[in-house]
Amino acid sequence: MLDIMAVRFLNSKNENENDIEQFKNDYEFDIYSFITILVALLISYLAYRCNEGSGKANQIFFTIIAFLFSGIYLLFYLIYHILMGVPCP
Repeated sequence: MLDIMAVRFLNSKNENENDIEQFKNDYEFDIYSFITILVALLISYLAYRCNEGSGKANQIFFTIIAFLFSGIYLLFYLIYHILMGVPCP
């Protein structure tokens, strides 16, 4: 999620492109944004379900963290719960 905002900021600095090239880049970026948000939502749901045994505040906190840093949380989940075999509480 944070990577999308950084790319949009950097892309807005590029003013030298013509209209057709800009439309093509915006279209590709919109597809990438949709897929990234979809994956972030799925990982957030995974974090929400995995933290059901902990307190409600803890569950909401980890869901927000998983949404903002979905790639890092997915790596954490893979290593901690899949490879090491620690079950969700």
